[in-house]
Amino acid sequence: MPTTEVPDTKANDGRLAFVILAANGIEIMYQTIASIREDLLNAASVKEAFPATSQQTILFVEVSQLTEVENQFRGERLIMPRRTTFYGSTEIGYADPAGNVIIFAEQQAQDTKA
Repeated sequence: MPTTEVPDTKANDGRLAFVILAANGIEIMYQTIASIREDLLNAASVKEAFPATSQQTILFVEVSQLTEVENQFRGERLIMPRRTTFYGSTEIGYADPAGNVIIFAEQQAQDTKA
């Protein structure tokens, strides 16, 4: 079941640029290559790490403490420095030896006041 849908504003034909599907406690996110280029390439410090081809995998992992991830990955190939997105996520990206991208994200605490 889709929980989040982001339309492709450049296509102007109802296509999606990004979608999150969820079932049984598992979320899978799909993003078009064009949307990845627009979103991630703007933030990347190593643009070559994002060839954005259909053969590349980009893994998005939510974590509770991004600082702990940064400490554990010290010395690894950083390809996207820490950034804060418009949707309130603080993210950092690394590449594995095969060239796949792993983005770690810490979500901002939601204000529960009603």
